[in-house]
Amino acid sequence: MEMRALALAALSLSVSSTAHAAGPTVELGDLTTSERRTRLVSCPVALIYNGGMDETGPHVALAKHNLRAQHYGTEIAERLGNALLAPIIPYAPNPKPSSDRFVPQPTLRSMKMSRVA
Repeated sequence: MEMRALALAALSLSVSSTAHAAGPTVELGDLTTSERRTRLVSCPVALIYNGGMDETGPHVALAKHNLRAQHYGTEIAERLGNALLAPIIPYAPNPKPSSDRFVPQPTLRSMKMSRVA
């Protein structure tokens, strides 16, 4: 299972680095303070996405939603051309508790989640 998670992480890094090779990064967390100041002039929009971890079973990474949010957010920001992607919030609103079948995952109640962003 650890090897699968490492392979997934390596793949996401590989995809991420090739996507950014064509132009400047749209990921806010990758910028320095001075780069951020400069980019905010031309990129007044910040995209804020949440991912989260949930139970799917032993065959899928828990953080799959974080990886998807990162990928989709980056793609949308690049297509918009005037947006930066804020770091992914790794929690999701989930009112129901985890089942007994899997280990409980960190979640936030909807009201608390609305206060995060």
